Amino acid sequence: MKTLLSNLIKTTCFCLFFVASFAQDIPTYVAMSEIKYKDSELYKKHYPAIRKVNNEVFPAKNREAFVAESGKVISLTWIDGDNELGRYVALRQESIAKIRKAIPQAISELEDATLVPNKRSTWLIKRNMSHTEPGFKTSDYSFRRVNYYSVPVNKINDFEAAIEKLTKLETDNGIVYNKVYFKCVEGYPGNTYALFLPEKSRAEAYKVMESRTAARKALRQKQPELYQLVESFRTILDFDHLERIPY
Repeated sequence: MKTLLSNLIKTTCFCLFFVASFAQDIPTYVAMSEIKYKDSELYKKHYPAIRKVNNEVFPAKNREAFVAESGKVISLTWIDGDNELGRYVALRQESIAKIRKAIPQAISELEDATLVPNKRSTWLIKRNMSHTEPGFKTSDYSFRRVNYYSVPVNKINDFEAAIEKLTKLETDNGIVYNKVYFKCVEGYPGNTYALFLPEKSRAEAYKVMESRTAARKALRQKQPELYQLVESFRTILDFDHLERIPY
């Protein structure tokens, strides 16, 4: 009886370990939408209604929208797994049709105010390059700095490996902060990366930036090679600051 129970416990533990390990391997995608209006306040007014319909059609893992310093409105939808990504794409037109039906006057106002039409893209979260604090939830962070990079196609693997080493080096030396790397899989060239740096607020971002930069500068003086390697691989394309739209 003891042997049977022992074997059962071992089998159960193995199954739980396998499921947990498999879950870690499920890719997380972020569907991004970028659009520019004459006045972003108009979108902020209608966003709760738009979000409600989108969630009814496709209840996403997480869904947020931001007003960018560049003037764009950026919407992000988090999706776990290839199958869910396919389902999201398949339901997108249904979402658009239901939003038009639910709030036709609002959609007419937004279309009249559009300066730059909607650009859609899909990004893969690169967990090996990223770092988030225990208990991290995107909903706790209303501000983002975003850096966009281009990397030579033949250096992508080297770049990702270098960022992974740099993330570990900084973390081991007490330079600990939330940073999430996205790699574009659709909508932009495949050698495009976005680095999201979440903070609680704009004031908090500027507050920690100075101390973080000083700590990184001191570490760079001790181990300049890795920093130089990373910089040799990436070219900055753009950067922006995002403020979350309340809902």
